[in-house]
Amino acid sequence: MRALRRDLRQTVMNFPHYWKSCAPISAQPSPGKPVKAIPGQGSNVPITLLGSSGFSAQLAGRLGLPFAFAAHFAPEYLYTASRLYRVSFRPGDVLRTPYLMVAVPVIAAETDAAARRLFTTPQQRFLRLIRNQPVELLPPVDSMEELWQDSERAAVETRLSAAHRGIERDGESGPGKAGVRNSSR
Repeated sequence: MRALRRDLRQTVMNFPHYWKSCAPISAQPSPGKPVKAIPGQGSNVPITLLGSSGFSAQLAGRLGLPFAFAAHFAPEYLYTASRLYRVSFRPGDVLRTPYLMVAVPVIAAETDAAARRLFTTPQQRFLRLIRNQPVELLPPVDSMEELWQDSERAAVETRLSAAHRGIERDGESGPGKAGVRNSSR
């Protein structure tokens, strides 16, 4: 099983159906169940729906499931999806109140300069993605200025807008902190 997408012809509208087939994997064994979770069978591990769209946020809310938003894929939809999840949330067997997690890229280093340099690796990856080039991880560079055009820079910065990079700051927490300071580009 490749996550829940079975083939390239499948649309988002098929997702609720496929989710229902995946939900009982960690439940008690039953005859005819095609997939067995080893060693998780019988554990009834609650499913968290991971998504990067309003559709997945609403589905998680309607099903009363925890929702993890993939802000590393679609940072521009983070606040909209968060709102949609909360608005569409219906208490269920798993949760009585909404439970939202956010996945973001984090680059931490001994110094802000070192973190900025390390951050050039994901910047190069997204630059290659928008150029339709192979997206392997490249080593850090001292500066991105020679590698991109202004429009490409804007596109990469948009894709990485949820990223946090910098040095660890003791005692800092809350929005925008994530254990590291969100230092300048």
